[in-house]
Amino acid sequence: MQSDDMLPAAWSPTSNAGAPPEDDTIVPGSWWRISGSFKDLSEREAPAHGMIFLMGEVRVIDGEIHTVVLHEHPRYGSDTFKVLLDDLLLNFIHVPEGEALRASELAELMGEITQITSRMASPPSDSELIKSLPAPAAEAADDGSEAKVPSVLLPSGDVNAAQRKVETAIAVLGARQNWVETQTADMQQKMHLVANFQREKVAVGLAGITEQRKTAETMLANVQTMRLWLGEDQQFETLVKGQGAGPHDKLHFMQRMLYLDEELFTHSRIDGFNGDDMRDLPHLLQDNPQLVERMLPFKRCVTIAKVRRSTRPFDPPSDVSALMALMAAYEQDDKIHILIRNGEQVSMVTTDEITSKANRLFPSKSEIDAIFTERARFSSEARMITPQDVEYSDKRADHDSRALFYKRVLLILWGLAERENVLGDFIGKGANWLEQDVHARSFVFIHDEEGVINDGRPSVITYLERNRARIRSGARVLVQWSKAMSEQSAPQVFDLESQRSFSFLKVNLMEDFSLSMVETRGEELIVKCPVSKRTYRSDTKPYLTPMKLHWTEKAWGKYNTHHPEGFLCIDETAAEDLRYYFNSRIHRQNYLSYLHLFDKALRILETEEKETEPFLHKIIDAGVEELIAHKAIALWRTSSKGVIPKGDKAYRKVIQLAALIETDLPQGIEDAYYVDLTAAGALEVNYPHSDTIFGEDYFFAKVEVYTHSTRKGWQKKSERISPLHCSAGPGALRLNGEAPAEHLSTMATCHPVFRNVQACALIAGGPGKDAGIDVIDAMIDPYETVDTGYWEKSIIAWIQKNSVDIVSLPHLRCTIGYGQISQKDAGLYRFEAYVDPIMHLMLKGEESTVRAIFDEVYQKPEVNFEALQNRMQQVKDDGKTLCGIRAEQLMPEDMRKDPHLGAAKLGEPGGAYYRFKAGEVHVAGDDTLFPGSLREKLARFDRSYYHMRSANDPEDWLKRMGAVQLSLFTGCANFMTKHTGLYVGMPELEKDASHAPYP
Repeated sequence: MQSDDMLPAAWSPTSNAGAPPEDDTIVPGSWWRISGSFKDLSEREAPAHGMIFLMGEVRVIDGEIHTVVLHEHPRYGSDTFKVLLDDLLLNFIHVPEGEALRASELAELMGEITQITSRMASPPSDSELIKSLPAPAAEAADDGSEAKVPSVLLPSGDVNAAQRKVETAIAVLGARQNWVETQTADMQQKMHLVANFQREKVAVGLAGITEQRKTAETMLANVQTMRLWLGEDQQFETLVKGQGAGPHDKLHFMQRMLYLDEELFTHSRIDGFNGDDMRDLPHLLQDNPQLVERMLPFKRCVTIAKVRRSTRPFDPPSDVSALMALMAAYEQDDKIHILIRNGEQVSMVTTDEITSKANRLFPSKSEIDAIFTERARFSSEARMITPQDVEYSDKRADHDSRALFYKRVLLILWGLAERENVLGDFIGKGANWLEQDVHARSFVFIHDEEGVINDGRPSVITYLERNRARIRSGARVLVQWSKAMSEQSAPQVFDLESQRSFSFLKVNLMEDFSLSMVETRGEELIVKCPVSKRTYRSDTKPYLTPMKLHWTEKAWGKYNTHHPEGFLCIDETAAEDLRYYFNSRIHRQNYLSYLHLFDKALRILETEEKETEPFLHKIIDAGVEELIAHKAIALWRTSSKGVIPKGDKAYRKVIQLAALIETDLPQGIEDAYYVDLTAAGALEVNYPHSDTIFGEDYFFAKVEVYTHSTRKGWQKKSERISPLHCSAGPGALRLNGEAPAEHLSTMATCHPVFRNVQACALIAGGPGKDAGIDVIDAMIDPYETVDTGYWEKSIIAWIQKNSVDIVSLPHLRCTIGYGQISQKDAGLYRFEAYVDPIMHLMLKGEESTVRAIFDEVYQKPEVNFEALQNRMQQVKDDGKTLCGIRAEQLMPEDMRKDPHLGAAKLGEPGGAYYRFKAGEVHVAGDDTLFPGSLREKLARFDRSYYHMRSANDPEDWLKRMGAVQLSLFTGCANFMTKHTGLYVGMPELEKDASHAPYP
């Protein structure tokens, strides 16, 4: 089943300058002398008769010798190397007496070993070893002194002579050790060479039986071929009976592997197909001829199939017999089945274990190219192995082995055709199915795995993403609650206790599927799911609980919008789309993730299509084109909660919408992103609009709404600004345009606050009213009075409401602005001014007010008041105060719900603060006591707040903080200058951070 046209270019040996040897000399076991300059062989030290090599293997390709394998000379190793035939004829000479020459080399080596053994038996004397030592160094000059000691200590009395004698003895011992080590190493080297010579002798014996081994392997392959042809280890079954194909219909081989669960899921097996369902396959094919046509599209056709692409979930039963049956079914899932069609007849062969390792019916071009492609390690560069390369024989052997593997199927079919006549009379009896002319005359190979052309349709995942992204309030969605309900989409119905590693559903789902209307709750789109509480009572009433259709999560510094699985917007799809994905083989791999939803939606849409068909024909009969009629009816239904159009009123409205669809668009809207037509008869024209906040552009849509007038055409009615990705109304019909992908990407990954036009206006300009910073300013200023009665009542009320076991004293807090660390970090921070009102009442001399508060909230007010007095004195002595600014990361909720925005509020202390010093009032620009900018101060005070710190690298931390972008509200900049001596936004000062110490 593999033609030679898929192989590299044909090889033809080049002419050889020397006289070619006889063919019977190029055989395994022959000997060859290097005579040319092949590699570095001719440069090696060689015996007098030259360097000779043993030929271990001869590799033949297409009947001609291509490569030979030579054994390395034993003195240089025991490996092998390959030589092309051309290089052999040019650089080597056949040596008939090679075996005798090699024996003489071995004899010479054994003589050298005998000499080493003889030397080691008669080692040299000490005097000979002393002579071999190097000449001693010149003695030191005689200084006239004598090294004499008493004879009691040394008999000779000469210390120098004794020292020389000892040193000589040590040198002799060292020389003897070196001599022994040298002889031993020499002996080991010679013995290693002897081992190499012996291995070569073994190779000589093996080379003599190479041809016999090849002959035996060929005979074994022939036996295996006959077993395949005879149908051994195969199961044959007739699935469908009927009339056979005509004699002129060729046999078509389909390359792609099919998976029965993916082929059968659209025909009554919506929950999948497994190996233990194979008994139902004949009935399924008999009852669904269109299924046969799709899987085997030609009258005489063959394809291979497995039961499943992926392993089904394993749930082992407790019963042993059931477990064994389940294991057998799992084995059935992995087997290859050959499906054979002959006209109306369908047969199946279940193959053996070896054939079941196939991935396709016949090899693909990329599979063959991969065999002859060599890639460098850790590199993308590749080169093709051609017949001129010495590696070609190895690659060709791999190729032939792969081709033989695929020919197994051809042999199986050949045997079946001869024995069972399963393919009818289309090829002569006794024809050799392995010959190329038979392939050309009777076979057609369909490369459907390689030749799949993308039809432009998106994948199922992309289709669902686009469908869910266009959901608006009022749209109809089909929800599969078991897949859609999750901890993210409906956290209120899940048990999320932290001590468990899992969560479970606390309610019962009353329906599997629901066709629901999308509603708005705040900034979220929701649908309501009918549920009931899990209880043992039988009279529990069901109720509706909300499920979010989108939510935002932060990952890798970006906020991404997520949708739950298991829902589909009915208004944004058509039955034709769903039928396409049911029948498209290239989109089926994960069919169980969407199939039930698509099946339910298709039933609904087909029913609606059937009910709408009379009304559609009525619109078409009125002179409206069919495509325009479909669009107009769909647009009308979105505004009518999906009801089927009937009656004169609906007819007139649809006719009007059809006319609007065909009406020319207003002039001057060519630069618009989108042009949408609403069911109310208005155009929503979306123009580009962006605001720069913290140095980054955020894109919105400037929407101009036009209404239709039969007398004056399109007239502009209103204008608004809304986020680009949600500017179109529910069910609006897109007439023209598309927003740039980079703008949509920016809006989809930025902080959720930046997707809200009103929130962005708040960041840039403040709340538009007094933010309450004057209240904190008055509290800090020692020269301004405060309303003690108001603060006494407010503080007591707050403590009584918020304190439980321990009294908690509040802080007075007020949002003064927002900030972003950097464009790379999507986090948004809220900056607050704060003051401790209790302490500052004390500092202002209002001790009686504070004592009255303590009497109301403490069991032992005198003790706590005395402690407060001591702390106040310490604050005065140290020049400190309990007031300053605070930074807190803003979560994705709407900023307009900020409890500290507007007038100053009492709140719990917490977070990390930068504290102003008591009574400090600085001249603007005085940077003596507070070196560095506000950004650097924030880096210093906020080291305990994990959102803004890099604990192990203060320098990197300061670098991050140096990119903080601030937006302070009106009046807050003056407040900061007054209490910190800082001009907010001093670009020249903030560029140079070297004057500020690290935190």
